[in-house]
Amino acid sequence: MEALAPEQLKRAEEVNASNRKALEIVESLNNEAGFEKKSNGSTYMGNTLNPKSASIAQVLEHTLAARVNLDTRASKLGFELEHLAVTIGTIIHGPDLAKEQSDQAINFFHDALRERKVIFFRNQQHITTDQHLDFGRRFGPIEVHPFIKAKEGYPEVVVLDHGKDSPGQENVWHSDVTWREEPSLGSILRCLESPDDLPEGGDTHFADMYLAFEGLPALLKEQVRSMKAIHTNNVFLGGLAGKGYSPEQIQALRNIFPPTIHPIVRTHPWTGKECLYVNTAFSHEVDGMEFEEGFPFLMELYKQAAIPEYQCRFRWERGSIAFWDNRASQHYASSDYYPFSRTVERVTVMDMTRPYYSPGRTVQGPGCKPSSKL
Repeated sequence: MEALAPEQLKRAEEVNASNRKALEIVESLNNEAGFEKKSNGSTYMGNTLNPKSASIAQVLEHTLAARVNLDTRASKLGFELEHLAVTIGTIIHGPDLAKEQSDQAINFFHDALRERKVIFFRNQQHITTDQHLDFGRRFGPIEVHPFIKAKEGYPEVVVLDHGKDSPGQENVWHSDVTWREEPSLGSILRCLESPDDLPEGGDTHFADMYLAFEGLPALLKEQVRSMKAIHTNNVFLGGLAGKGYSPEQIQALRNIFPPTIHPIVRTHPWTGKECLYVNTAFSHEVDGMEFEEGFPFLMELYKQAAIPEYQCRFRWERGSIAFWDNRASQHYASSDYYPFSRTVERVTVMDMTRPYYSPGRTVQGPGCKPSSKL
């Protein structure tokens, strides 16, 4: 490495002289105000978790207690839990999802999903499409997606096949099908093919949308509680035009799935808690606002999902399965494995509850246990 030129060294000395002068002023003002220097930490005005916030502290305390409970229950079932982040994301090691799961195990998965927002399973290479569907049906009826290619003979199974000729397109923060009147409960994604020649890349990021709401400034939190956003499937309908669909055909589909309005902050039907419910893919307008006014407002809310403190990150392998709660989380699929191929199949569990805002009110409350046969 070459040494700095004399003029560069001189400039560095000037910059640091200014830095030292500013530091002396700050320390002098702090001393006059009676502030104690308690750490060497910075004072950036960032979006990090603030444990001094009563609501954030309550979330973290609940999370730790819930984790202890889940760890204990998992051990009794012969499972082992690997938590990926503080409030979101847990790998459940041990289950063989090719086998019919006991009601006790299904109830545990349900509760783990409720507390951790997304749960994962490894080493499920041997599971069949029918077994994938059977597992999903233990949590509710399975959705047929009207716009994404389905597996032949299985209309409920979405195939996402990306490679050199079809780059990944899911690399935006979103929650699935929020344009429906009754958006889905969650999605169960199974990895069939992952690039052996590329050990890195293709991770999926998940964001805790409870924390995304709790992290908002108090005044903004109060404001958005009473607001609603318009959700559309324009991202799909726009793509149909490029495939040769006529305007009349596209309008017919729009008539079947018209724009729908949901609260910007929804109440989770299992927990009664508040979570932020807008995303970059499907919600681009604020109900009652002109687009020019509402979209910049939404952009500030979109940013919450991208805060690392609210996230976990999952590394895919063949046979990996992710099951996420679409009501309490958003996800972002990294497409950095291009031009390698990856194939996944998705089963989506329906939720027959329209999003609502009524904190504390549960529709399928914390004590709810899913039916073993649906």
